[in-house]
Amino acid sequence: MKRPIRFILIALCCLSFGRLVAQLSPEQPQRALYGNTGTILTPTGYLSPDGQLAFGVSYIPQGYTQINRREPLWRGDRVIYANLGLLPFLEITFRLTSPDGSKNNFGIGDRSLFLRGRITKEKKILPAIAIGLHDVVGVVGYHHVAYLVGSKSFALSPSTQLVLSAGYGTKIIKNVPNTYLQGFFGSASWRWKFVSLNAEYDAKKVNAALYIRVLKKIDFHLAYLDLKKWSGGVSMQLKLLK
Repeated sequence: MKRPIRFILIALCCLSFGRLVAQLSPEQPQRALYGNTGTILTPTGYLSPDGQLAFGVSYIPQGYTQINRREPLWRGDRVIYANLGLLPFLEITFRLTSPDGSKNNFGIGDRSLFLRGRITKEKKILPAIAIGLHDVVGVVGYHHVAYLVGSKSFALSPSTQLVLSAGYGTKIIKNVPNTYLQGFFGSASWRWKFVSLNAEYDAKKVNAALYIRVLKKIDFHLAYLDLKKWSGGVSMQLKLLK
C-alpha cells in the first residue's frame, strides 16, 4: 500500500499549483500505461499531436503483465517508453519492458514498436477513429495486436468532459502468446480541467484510474487493475515542433 499512498500525497500537493496545470483535451490526450495514447491499458481514437515527444515509466504488477514469469522474486514489469507524434495522422511508441526482480537473463528487456494511424478526426458528430498495430515486427510478440478504436467527447460544462471509447482487437500472427486486447474493449473518462477519472474494460477485466496533469508537461497515472492491484506511472511531454 505504500506506493499508492505516496502517489496520492504527491498528487494532492500538485493540485495546489492551480496556475501551473494544463487542461486535458482531445488535442492533448492522456497516455496509457504502455505509452500510447489511451486510457489505462486500452487505446483511444485520439493521437499524440504532431511534433510532440513524450517519455515515461510505468509499473505493471505481477498477475497483470504480458511477460509472465514464474519466479519467487519476480514482482511485475517495469515499462519504459517514448511516444512521438510524427505526422498529423501517425503516432509511434517504442516500449521496453523488463521483469522486476527476475534473476534469469532477460537482456535489456522486451522491445516492441506500437504504430497508430488516424482514420478520421473528431468532428461535431463524427468520432475520432484510429487503427493500431502493436508489436507486429517483434520476435516474441507479447503485445502483438491489431485493432480499430473510436472515441467521442461530450462537453458537460466549459471545464468538464465525458470521453467514451470503444474498439475491437485481434491477432495478425496467430502463434504469438499475446492475450492483450483480444476482443471488444471500451473506456469512459470523466475529465475536469487537469484531472481525469477513468474506467475501462480491456477485453478481460475492469480497471479504474486517476490521471493528473501538472506543470503543463508532467502526467501522473494511478491505476487499480482488475480492481485488485495497484499500478501507475509518470510521463513528461515536450513539443519538438511549433
